[in-house]
Amino acid sequence: MDGSVIAAFSVVSAMSIASPGPAIVLAIKNGITSNYVCASFGILGNALALLILSSASIMGLSAILASSSMLFSVTKVAGAIYLIYLGGRYLLQNRGKSKAGKAFSEYEENLERSYWEYFREAFLLAIINPKPILFFGALFPQFINFDQPVFPQFTVLTGIFICISIATLHMYSGLARKAKKILAKPKALEWMERTTGIVLIGFGFALLALPSSQ
Repeated sequence: MDGSVIAAFSVVSAMSIASPGPAIVLAIKNGITSNYVCASFGILGNALALLILSSASIMGLSAILASSSMLFSVTKVAGAIYLIYLGGRYLLQNRGKSKAGKAFSEYEENLERSYWEYFREAFLLAIINPKPILFFGALFPQFINFDQPVFPQFTVLTGIFICISIATLHMYSGLARKAKKILAKPKALEWMERTTGIVLIGFGFALLALPSSQ
């Protein structure tokens, strides 16, 4: 592939990935309330979902979603329900549990989960959202030369997108971890959980508000 095409794709991808979304919100939350390894497993879960969604787009599923209002609506509602469920869980999980007298280390220990749970949560957050499939379906054709073999170009573009995504989410998560000293008070962490919940619920309702025909 031409270097200018790769550079242009990288810029467009970076701008898209860096914009606020559920994956970034979750990476920030994991960065504050867990350690580097746990946050990394969440980021890997998101990366696998992106790989699957990009593969689906190249197989034509983006065109199917775009042309079928019913299929898009079902996928959209499923994604929105999960976002709202996840947001509600974060919003309500500390209800009635005062942490005023607990140290940050104890708070962190109480939220300890397996690496698989971090991976699964981020994976599901991305995989049931129809927007990335449509995004990939619209983005990739702009940078693929159909007079040349498509699969190698698709592999390069997907690899670039996923690498930028991983790096960006690690950056957000890392900055969040650096803010731990500021947010290492139980009340601040409680509010972080609640804010994460509210934002994810907001993304869920925004997804529901999307028109059925894209």
